[in-house]
Amino acid sequence: MVPTTATALVTKGGKLSKETIAVPTPREDQVLVKISHVAQNPTDVQSLDTNAFGDDAVLGCDFVGTVEKTGDKVSRLKTGTVIAGLIWGGEIKGLGGYSEYTVADERICFPLPKGVPPEKASTVPLAACTALLALFSKDCLNIPHKSGETVLIWGGSSSVGLYAIQIAKHYGLDIVTTCSPRHHDLVKSFGASHAFDYRDPEVVASIKAATNSNLKYVFDTIGNGSSSVTASQAISEQGGGLCTVRPGKAFTENVTKQTKVTDVLVWTAFLKEHKYKDFYWPPHKEDHELSAKFFKELPELLSSGIITPNTPKLFEGLDSVQKGFQEYRDGAISNYKIVEFASLCPGGRQQDFSPVPTQGVMTIIDESKSIASQYHVLRETYEFDSDQSDAVDGSEKKNDNEDVLNEEKSIMDSPAAPTTLTTYSSRSDGGASTPDISYLHLQESSTSRATGTEVKLTPSYLSVTDLCQSSTEFARPLQPVVREYTFSPLSNTHHYPPHGTHSIVTHTTETYIPPFSLGLGVSQDKPRPPEPFLPLSSSEKARLLSSYIKETGTWCETTDSNMHFTMRSLHSMAESEAFVAAAMSLASRQQDHVAKVQRPVTLELYQYTIKHLLQQDPATAGVAILAACTLLCVYEMMASSVHDWRRHLKGCAGLLLAKNWNGSSQGIVKSCFWAFARIDIWAAFISGKTTLIPANFWLDDTSIESAMKKDVDDYCNLAIFIFAQIINMFAEPEFGTREARHTYTVSVSKLWGKLQAWYQLRPREVCPLLRATCSPPKVFPDIIYTSSSASEYLTFSV
Repeated sequence: MVPTTATALVTKGGKLSKETIAVPTPREDQVLVKISHVAQNPTDVQSLDTNAFGDDAVLGCDFVGTVEKTGDKVSRLKTGTVIAGLIWGGEIKGLGGYSEYTVADERICFPLPKGVPPEKASTVPLAACTALLALFSKDCLNIPHKSGETVLIWGGSSSVGLYAIQIAKHYGLDIVTTCSPRHHDLVKSFGASHAFDYRDPEVVASIKAATNSNLKYVFDTIGNGSSSVTASQAISEQGGGLCTVRPGKAFTENVTKQTKVTDVLVWTAFLKEHKYKDFYWPPHKEDHELSAKFFKELPELLSSGIITPNTPKLFEGLDSVQKGFQEYRDGAISNYKIVEFASLCPGGRQQDFSPVPTQGVMTIIDESKSIASQYHVLRETYEFDSDQSDAVDGSEKKNDNEDVLNEEKSIMDSPAAPTTLTTYSSRSDGGASTPDISYLHLQESSTSRATGTEVKLTPSYLSVTDLCQSSTEFARPLQPVVREYTFSPLSNTHHYPPHGTHSIVTHTTETYIPPFSLGLGVSQDKPRPPEPFLPLSSSEKARLLSSYIKETGTWCETTDSNMHFTMRSLHSMAESEAFVAAAMSLASRQQDHVAKVQRPVTLELYQYTIKHLLQQDPATAGVAILAACTLLCVYEMMASSVHDWRRHLKGCAGLLLAKNWNGSSQGIVKSCFWAFARIDIWAAFISGKTTLIPANFWLDDTSIESAMKKDVDDYCNLAIFIFAQIINMFAEPEFGTREARHTYTVSVSKLWGKLQAWYQLRPREVCPLLRATCSPPKVFPDIIYTSSSASEYLTFSV
């Protein structure tokens, strides 16, 4: 039974007050919703701080909740359905998201599809609808659907920008966008054809070149003092339109003369008049029909992956709203969206993401940067920087943060521990990182050395080598598929021979077979192979994943203080069966090593992982697949001879090179690169060869001055890079010959100078905390570092 009163946050004198209000009654076309999640938007904070709606207003626009009652003419939604929707919190007294109950237009809501978590769904309505109207409303850009027209989305990695890219791509447009260079791969993966650095003085010229000076449409998702003016300069001299998220067309006074300026108002999605102070907007039938059609399609768009939601940062309960608002005022929000949520289960989360009726206290969601704090919480992996404003609803953030999605993090904040970040299952020793084994000194329970025994796969198992050789019975029927799905030919600089003894040749140029034959099982004209069978129970799976988090996953985090493999990116990567399989395989292999046994289940898990990787299209392989391949590189290092595991490294190297991922990338990609790089260096050193990834590909900026401006991880990674250069020099055929003596004398001198400069300029955190002298028979002194990154330098120098 629906109660007559509800708890809500109500505006009082420019502040929020928790009060009891009447539960609203839905009109004939509305539904009454018991709210479980509400996403914080800049308009919420600005409305409060400017006292826009006076006293007794309930703010909050994006929500997720359960339908408790329906109006007489409601046909799409039923009681008990979990939905996400949009309301203009504050416009009507007593109606808004920061409340236990609200009413909403059923046509501007959508039922949550299975597999889409409510906290993510709550970030969709306002930002996605804003993007839709800006692109296609007759009062905005009015771009024809499926026209192939080019649109410039200024601020492509903002919340609205990412939705705009995906929506424009879905409706057949060509997208050019701007963002920070480190997010170019991200926005391109979402559908942008070209991405440019908005800070580049030549950005306008670059856009003109990409569009043949024929650009007619611009959507400014930032709306600050320079974005519209700069973006308008890329518009064709024949004229074009620019739509800004800034209400009232603010900051557009100085756009180019050929530019027609419009602004987008998301509230026209509702078929009703709107009044705000001296402003009046009549009902807009076309915008409402456009929006209603879009909301009807959203479940399919989300479940199919055509649209990926923003990443949330979770706060619990109405009491946390003030905290989220203050983060916005302090300019602390970057790369995430704040979401307040109900206490649905331990940790404040539903463990089953299927739409079910929710109970309990509402939670607020702020679309912001997120850090994973609990093991059972899954997240997407996106990462962003903080360089432009997050103008989700036409408002500008104080700290000029552009990006709202974060490819790496999820944060759960609780009133019980508002400033404490804890891991659900992280380290058995309370936080000390297990030493990294991925550079050769394998650890037995983090103490004893590995035996180096080579493990052979019996004929009943399909090995990586078998999968990579085109002569096997399994691979022979799929040779056309291999040719179709292998990576494009690498340049001469980055070209390496394929796996196995048989090269696959396309025309006259060798192509590189993807890591562990990614895509070998993918075919457009063949049915998808059945899902492989997991060879262990759920309890054993939990035990292995716990072992991975506590030990084997930490091996890849030696120079990753953010702990992407075991915490920050784990939730999103755990959505990939291939990654979970690789993590379990490595953990099982380590348990075998410690117990000095070879259990069949370990090889079965290895084969299970390979079968999952066979089904991955290398053209679309994401960061979770890269992480899975990285873990298998560590596995091969434990299970194979040096020659064999170096050969298996080539697949992972190919993926990094093909995706243009290197040590200057961010998030889990950066962590994967440096974990792989350490293995690459040791394999090259032992085999007397050069690293598989050329040293000139490792970093965008190799100067020590640049490293000094970054964190300890980056500074220590520079030392690893210097060692790679040294090892590659030793492996060159001419090194040590009389003829090249002078040349290499200069090279050695330069590298020695770099190493000494690195050592002398190292920050305090990289210096030893304690150095104890040693007496025979000990050879090396005891040295204690506060950072695992710093100890990595010692490992290589010794």
